[in-house]
Order: sequence, then structure tokens, then C-alpha cells
Amino acid sequence: MWRNNLIRLAAQALLAMAIGHSANNAQAGPPPVVATIPPVHSLIAGIMQGIGTPHLLLKGAVSPHTHALRPSDARRLHSARVIFWIGPGLEGFLTRSLAALAGTARVVTLTKVSGMSLLPARGRHSDGHTDGPAPDPHLWLDPDNARRIVAVAAHALADEDPANAASYRRNGARVAARLEDLTQRMKHRFAGRPAVPFIVFHDSFQYMERALGLHAAGFVTIAPDRPPGARHLGDIRAVLADAGAACVFTEPQFEPRLISSLVEGTQARVGVLDALGSGLQAGHGLYFKIMENNLSTLADCLIGRRDG
Repeated sequence: MWRNNLIRLAAQALLAMAIGHSANNAQAGPPPVVATIPPVHSLIAGIMQGIGTPHLLLKGAVSPHTHALRPSDARRLHSARVIFWIGPGLEGFLTRSLAALAGTARVVTLTKVSGMSLLPARGRHSDGHTDGPAPDPHLWLDPDNARRIVAVAAHALADEDPANAASYRRNGARVAARLEDLTQRMKHRFAGRPAVPFIVFHDSFQYMERALGLHAAGFVTIAPDRPPGARHLGDIRAVLADAGAACVFTEPQFEPRLISSLVEGTQARVGVLDALGSGLQAGHGLYFKIMENNLSTLADCLIGRRDG
């Protein structure tokens, strides 16, 4: 009798443990996911739509070039199971911290992803982690690269959360289709237009330039965390005069007074290009809003009107 009771109690205990384990899994939901910058977060949010919400590390008009890691950032990184970042060329403040804080998290470094189309950074030599020229880290501004991000992220999330794998893949396919449509529209936006010279604040838009068939005549500063020297500013003023640059584009994260003094006495117009989506609501729609806003800004200044 006592043996039967023991077997019954053991079975009940095992059943209770199984029920408790299932309940904990149901409450746990999808894995904690961190994305460093708004455009990457937006793409990940699209993949996770209806399943969960990734955490955005850098919010608002914050430049990843100059950000400092906060205690709340450290806590998020420590608890994450998947972390998406561009790499040391952009989020330098994370270079040492990830190894200490990420633990067993899957860390996806997008500049290291196979198949990503990278351009060498113009005017910079090394990020300290490569033997040759450092890649330009602003890779998301080419929607073809954004599609690669989506493919890699959907695979990583499905691998970490098999229960929702089909949803991640389905959402990823939907985001990729929107990106393909964006790619086609960008290819035709400036097709057949005469080249119009322009200058950007710092050299962060060459991926978008490539997608649009454009090429900046120069940039105000090589490193956004350091003010440009007098010699470089003199070179840019010469470009403005000699090339007759139609526009000089600033960025919302940086002081605009330098641009105002630079264009003083010229016919150049001033516009704002935004690689990160400052002031936009974070979420799955932000990436596409960034790209549409930049397209409209370029068209306004270089074509003189909004079109197609």
C-alpha cells in the first residue's frame, strides 16, 4: 500500500512540475531582444509584430557615435537573449561592454553578416578591428542591406524561439516585400536626372547615394564626434564655390550653426537628412518613414519639387 501511495505521490509531483514548467514558459513569452539603433529596431519590430516587442537601446536624437552606456542599458543587455548591433564602427561605446554584459546572448554584428554589401568608409582608415579600411557602418540606408538584416534576424529569432518560428518567417517575408518595393522606387527616383552636386554633414549616406545613383561632392566633417578643422572647412567652401553645390544637408543630432556659417554668401540651400529617425515614433513603421523622408528631402533640394 505504502509503495502505491509513494508512486502516486511521485506521479502527482511530476505532473505538478510539468504544469508549472508549461505555465512558466507561457508567461515567459518570446525571448528578450535588444536592438541598438531605431532603424534596426524598426526592422526587428516588424519581424516580431504580433509576438513581442524588441527593446530599443538608443532613443530620440541620440548619436551612437557619442553615446555613453548607462546602467539601464547594461541591465537590458545583461537580460537579453538576442542583441542586434551594427558593430564597433558605429556603436563604439558597446565594443568592450558586450563581452562582459551579454553573457550567453546571441549577439548579431551586422557588419559581419555574410552577404551584407559593405562600402569602405571614405576618409577613415581603421576601426581598430579590421586589418584594412573600416567599412562604412551606415549600411541600413540601402534597402537591399535592410532585406539582408531582415533575413538574418528572422532566422536568429526563429532559432531562439522555435514556438514562434513560422510567425517570424511570415513577418520577415512581409517586411522583405516592402523593402523590395522601396528598392525599385529608389532606383527610379533620380533616373535620367542630371547630376546635381550636394554636400552632407558627415559621410553617412553613401549607401543611400548608391541606391539612388547619386554621389555627394563632399562632407563637412569626417568624424562626427570631432569638429572639422579649419583646413577641411576651407576645402568644403572651395567645393561649394567651384562645384556650385545646390544643397548642404545637416543632421538633427548635430549643431546646425556650422552649416549656416558655411553656406553664408552662397546660393546653396540647407536641408536635413536623418539616418536614425530622430523625432519619429519607434516601431515597425519607422524604417520606411526614415527612407521616405530622406527621399523627399533630396528631391525637394536636388529636383526642386516632390515627385513620385
